[in-house]
Parts: sequence; structure tokens; C-alpha cells
Amino acid sequence: MCNERNHLWLKALTGGINAYQQLPLRGCVNDVHRMRDLLQHLYGLDQRHLRILTDDAATVAGIREGLRWLAEPDGDSTPPLRLFHYSGHGIQVADPTGTEPDGKAEALALYDYKTAGVLIDDELRQLYNSFDPVTHLVLTMDCCHSGGIHFPLNSTNDIVYRRLLPDENEQRRINQAAWDYSDRRTEHQLQVEADLRMRGVTGIDLRSQVSTLMEQYDQRGLSITDETNDFAVLISAARSDQLAADARFEGQFFGALTFHLTNLLRSTDGNLSYAALLDQLRARLQAENFDQIPQLEGSAANKTRPFLTRTGSVVAPSPASSTATRRSTPPPETAPPP
Repeated sequence: MCNERNHLWLKALTGGINAYQQLPLRGCVNDVHRMRDLLQHLYGLDQRHLRILTDDAATVAGIREGLRWLAEPDGDSTPPLRLFHYSGHGIQVADPTGTEPDGKAEALALYDYKTAGVLIDDELRQLYNSFDPVTHLVLTMDCCHSGGIHFPLNSTNDIVYRRLLPDENEQRRINQAAWDYSDRRTEHQLQVEADLRMRGVTGIDLRSQVSTLMEQYDQRGLSITDETNDFAVLISAARSDQLAADARFEGQFFGALTFHLTNLLRSTDGNLSYAALLDQLRARLQAENFDQIPQLEGSAANKTRPFLTRTGSVVAPSPASSTATRRSTPPPETAPPP
């Protein structure tokens, strides 16, 4: 079913990095091959429409060019399907836009981030906005964006976390960005209150309207899919203040998100909506004592459509019916890199 309906319109870019000079990882390249197997065997992805970037190929320039390739039209009127999967380190850096209350911008730390810099969420948003608006774009991010370390209850040497911490200079820039934001916010709130008072708004109405307007002010830079949520869906491994696990499953290392996402889609023949998939991902990770809580961003309409399909909706199994332990899931398919 998935093969027939998707193979003509689907293109995918996958990137995974183990070979970091600082804090190398173990499961990211396996994630990429696991996603490749899923896309080819369940969704009928043509090898010509798949681009895989691993380790020293997954550079800032490589991912930028890959996303431009992914955005290229198919040459017909059929609404295209596109998927970008990333497994690797995430990092938080000083927000260059002045729109983040905490002064932090989320970013991908690609293979050459030490020399080429990071790929921040605002640049990613611009790249996503270059896609044809009729595209259905799926983003699966198996990385984290710093935050306090929350070890799972079964923490062992088989689990590491996909995050890099900012160095001292970057942390100072983050702190300065947060202070600057606070100053601008205070000035903006005073101006908002003055404008409302001039229009005769007082008392409870004044407080309510100021609160609403300041919430809007604070939310300007919160979501990577804000400007693309009519066609984009983002599945991320954890909240922005949590860490994403790189762990051992069935004798091999994978990202916890990628391992369970691929297993769930295989076991249901892809017949899960994004919302149902999120529920079951959370249930499985909680059952295995991982602290990370996967997140889903996108429009309400998109959340009810089946994963990686152009239209339609499904009735998904309940989360409880498929919750499994790490050792009860089928072994992953293995294949050499293409």
C-alpha cells in the first residue's frame, strides 16, 4: 500500500554523524541506514531519490546543498513528499535574531561545526521555506539541544547523549543575548501599556490585553515550523531542555527515537497518524525509563494524517496496545552503506 502510493513523489535526505572529534557518537550512522531500509521497503523510495550523508560528508555545506536538492520540484503537478532525517549532536548558541527569551538558538552541530559553524534553526527555517508550499515536508530530528542532564533510571555505559555544551565564550554570548532580550521586552511592555491607556483601556482589561500581547511577543521565535506549519511536520527526540539518548538496542547502537519510530511504522504498516505515532513513541520510551519526551510540531490537520502520506487520515491503535520493552522489538534490518 505505502509502496504504490508514495514512490513517485517521495524524496529523502538523511544525515548521521558518529565521528565527532569531541564527544563521538555510536548510533547515528546506524540510524541513517535504518531510516533508509524503512523508506525503501515500506514507502517504496527509489534509490535515486535518496541522499545519504554520513560523518565527513554531513558538513554544513553538505546539508545545505542537500536541502536545496530536496526542495527541487518533481516537474509535475503532484504534491510532493519530502523527508529530512538528522541524527547527531545538537547544540544551543547565542540567538542572533533577538527573538528568543532565553537568548538561545537551537542548532545542528554538523561534522565540521568547529570550523564552519553550526546550522541554526533560523537558517533551517529559511531553507524549509524554499520548498513548494504544496509539499508535505516531514522532519525527524534525533538530536537534542543541550539542557540539564537527566539520566534514565536504567542508566549504564551503553547510553550516551546527543548534545554538545556551548563553550565559555558562547555561554557569555548567550547570557548577553538573554539580558538584551529582557531589556527590549521591558521597553516593549511599557510601550504596549502606554498605547492601551491612551485608548482608554484600564483595570482588568488592561492587564489581560498586555498579557496576551506579551505572550505573542515572546513566541516569535519558538518554533522551527512556525512559518511552514501548513505543510511541515517536525518530530523531535526530546524537549529543548532534555537530552536525546544514543543507546544499545538488540546488540547495536541507535538513537532511541529512530529505533522506536521505525519499529512502530513497520509493525503498523505505516498506518499511524503523526499524533498516534507520538503517543506510542512516548509510551515506549517511558516504558524503558528514558527521560526524553518526543515532541510533535505542525498544524492540527497535519497531525491527524498518516505518516509520510499526502492526504487522508487513519484510526490508529491505542498506545497501550503496542507498548513493548527494548528486548521485545524485532531485530533491526542491517545492510552495508550504499
